[in-house]
Amino acid sequence: MLMKQTWCAILWSEASSTPTAKWNPDGGRESAIKQTTAWKMMTVLATTAERPEPAIDIDMATPAWREFLPGAEDLCRAAVAAAWIAAETELTLALVDRRTEVSVRLADDDDVAALNFDYRERQGPTNVLSFPAALENELTGLPPEAPVLLGDIVLALGVVEREAVTQSKAPADHFSHLVVHGMLH
Repeated sequence: MLMKQTWCAILWSEASSTPTAKWNPDGGRESAIKQTTAWKMMTVLATTAERPEPAIDIDMATPAWREFLPGAEDLCRAAVAAAWIAAETELTLALVDRRTEVSVRLADDDDVAALNFDYRERQGPTNVLSFPAALENELTGLPPEAPVLLGDIVLALGVVEREAVTQSKAPADHFSHLVVHGMLH
């Protein structure tokens, strides 16, 4: 059985993850996002980088993301930038002088479940899927002025929301963690 390539789909494990912040469901979400550990860390990383961050195309496929996490697009940009800056791989170092692009789709559980089945032959949605595009050996024929497509990251709203509640994590912190995780794969 040959499966289509995908990088990862992670499940939370108490052994590997701990909540980074408690979430107050009665508090305001938008102002709370900028108070999270994840936002502060990513803002520092993104503003101290020497390497240009990727262009980010965010597809808000499910408008309910705006209700769940009003600052999702800004937070997504900060998480992608922080992951890109923090990554010290042969690929990222080879691309230091190149324009890069990444696509993030904020989808619903049904959309992610379909992708999860098509690419991983697994039933049901998962929190994040990553689909790489740029591979080191493919860069040789690409014109220097052409942007390098890094890949696609897809997140499932329902799964992310349920995990944040179950794990007592601030939605912004959990979302950021998953975007960074997807970017690093």
